[in-house]
Amino acid sequence: MTSAAPESNAASYLLTLRSERPVGGCELSPNAFLSLKGGNLDNSGRAKLLDSKPFQYVFTWHRGPQGRICANHRCTRGHSFAPTDWSKAVTNEPHLQCNVCLHAGGDGHDATFCSSKCFKDAWREHTQVHKFMKLTSPTSCGDLESPLTPTEDDALLPVVNTPSTSNHSLHNRNTSLRYTAESIPEGWTLVSTDKEYLPSAHFSPDTAESIPEGWTLVSTDKEYLPSAEDVGCRLRVQVTAEALADGEVLAGPVAIFTDVVLQAPSAPPKRNLLAVPGAQTAGNAFRFRIISYNILAELFATKQAYPYCDSWSLSWPYRRAIILQELQQTSGDVICLQEVQADYYEAHILPFMSDLGYDGLFLQKTRDFTGSYVKVDGCATFWRRSKFTLSESYSIEFNDIARQEVSRLNLDEAEARKYMNRLSRDNVAQIVVLDASVGMENVRNNRNCMCFVNTHLYSNVTRADVKLWQTVNLLREVRQFVVARDLPVMLCGDFNSEPESAVYEFIMSGMITSARPELNHTHHAQAHSHPDNGANSSNHNNNSNGNTNGNVRILPDLHRLSHDLDLTSIMHTTLGHEPPFTNYTQRFKGTLDYIYYSPARFRVLSVAPLPEEHDLRKLSGEGLPSACYPSDHLMLCADVALVTSGNGSILNTEMGSRHSNVPSMMRAHNSTSNLTSVSSLSNTTGQYPVAGGMHRNYSSPGNLHSGMVGPSGGLLGGSARK
Repeated sequence: MTSAAPESNAASYLLTLRSERPVGGCELSPNAFLSLKGGNLDNSGRAKLLDSKPFQYVFTWHRGPQGRICANHRCTRGHSFAPTDWSKAVTNEPHLQCNVCLHAGGDGHDATFCSSKCFKDAWREHTQVHKFMKLTSPTSCGDLESPLTPTEDDALLPVVNTPSTSNHSLHNRNTSLRYTAESIPEGWTLVSTDKEYLPSAHFSPDTAESIPEGWTLVSTDKEYLPSAEDVGCRLRVQVTAEALADGEVLAGPVAIFTDVVLQAPSAPPKRNLLAVPGAQTAGNAFRFRIISYNILAELFATKQAYPYCDSWSLSWPYRRAIILQELQQTSGDVICLQEVQADYYEAHILPFMSDLGYDGLFLQKTRDFTGSYVKVDGCATFWRRSKFTLSESYSIEFNDIARQEVSRLNLDEAEARKYMNRLSRDNVAQIVVLDASVGMENVRNNRNCMCFVNTHLYSNVTRADVKLWQTVNLLREVRQFVVARDLPVMLCGDFNSEPESAVYEFIMSGMITSARPELNHTHHAQAHSHPDNGANSSNHNNNSNGNTNGNVRILPDLHRLSHDLDLTSIMHTTLGHEPPFTNYTQRFKGTLDYIYYSPARFRVLSVAPLPEEHDLRKLSGEGLPSACYPSDHLMLCADVALVTSGNGSILNTEMGSRHSNVPSMMRAHNSTSNLTSVSSLSNTTGQYPVAGGMHRNYSSPGNLHSGMVGPSGGLLGGSARK
């Protein structure tokens, strides 16, 4: 919708409106955009003219009568409004709309078919609708025998809409239609020769005549939250741009009709726990459920990354609804989340988890690489306040460790820049110590305390050396921390490394024992590589300083790497192997997520096996996320018991001699830790709220700060998990 702009040399306002498909319980935020077109103004001049007259968008929402998604009355899904029944993965082809009905202004419910099969199946009956329209409205219906009238042979041609969008493609027509110059109806105007066309509006502004009969006003807010009453109905949203000063209408009104409202999404199918044979514990053993889950940050959930996913099911409101249901239904006692977007942590996840009885901490990624102008994700760890009390909490920022390495290696400015370019990936790790005891003050010597580590390592597949460097430094910091306190540890997260990788072998065995092809060309940083271009040097050298031919070493010789923490994988221990995948997309299917633990101090009672691939494909097609699964990763879940009796060691004694030979490059921070503590008394800038009244300062340096956090909630006695 356009209108003239004052003092614009013939420039006029243009108002456009778009909306996703509505789904019950998921807020709908249509995108309205006011711009200037025409005239002799450049972009800067148009921006100044828009800024000179502040305006607001005024919305109205109407709900129409309930109808069917498919006009074929024999369609088995016609009366189903479940999102999983109407995703790309299930329908696997675009919706079809009858040209004759649309040209005649017929009801969209009677003109839309879910597949070519339904279109053909209903064709004979559907032609009766055309005859009725011809009788009741011969002018608008036109000549039913014209070339525009589809026959059964032409049934596949009028493809005008896909299930992933609202009716924004209503005016598009398949170019394979046998149109001629004579077949274009009189009064129709050419609007575009592009492959895609985005109309600014499909329908006329609000007048008594333009609101269809039976439609009800439901809201005048910008956002609308579809309810159960809206399911099966279409929505009509209208927007007008009005000047703030005097209410002058600058452009509009513009209105669109959405697709049929679908039912609220539900959590993925429940996964039965698989008990570990012979995993017996004493009746009063402390049991808890551990969860690790990469929930896919909204900033990464783009159509470019996941083109096979419907845009409506890729949106954060839709995925959030399923994620929160999953977390509630699985009822974990300790939950480690990765790819938690900072703004959504505060607005959505923390309040929800707090209401469920959890306390939590969030650590966002360092911004050295991404910059402060973009959204940022991070790690969040939650614990059930009725079972645990937080006693200590620390953070690890790998960028800080890299900076200290630059200082230790005494690199010049050019080499330091190359070294940091290679290693500054902004990845972080959380360390929390949780106390499961009651009334015990000396928590450091208390066998009821546990250490949980939550991390997300670098994802670039060409930077295996960076991931191994992060792992080596993470385990060094964790070892220093837990050995001093004699704490069993659980190491959770997305390690972006498959079971065949050097990272996996190093964690599980404490050393690198075999040749690593992925490191043959990556354990030196290329002299002139861009921080994110994936370039690697194929030159190898054994210079202990790491400087030769313009290259900077980030790892020592692999045979010199070791650690002596006794760690094993929960899934491998229980199933005898890692699952075939924890990350399932169109381009990659493999295992990247793990829960490692101290086997002498924890006993695994049961695990939740991951879905079979044929079940995933049935519900989600070629990859995740989908209408059924909200992330491209799958949740890991296990029930565990704390072993408090005996003298179980958290160290692998067979690795003791090797650990004493760890090269100085890996021991550089033994005197200065890179852990950052949390204090309940902190009152600094850059904080995020934490359930239980605590705060976390993310601008603090990566050095150890002593301090203990007092109780933040009630404690559970020694009762077992029900």
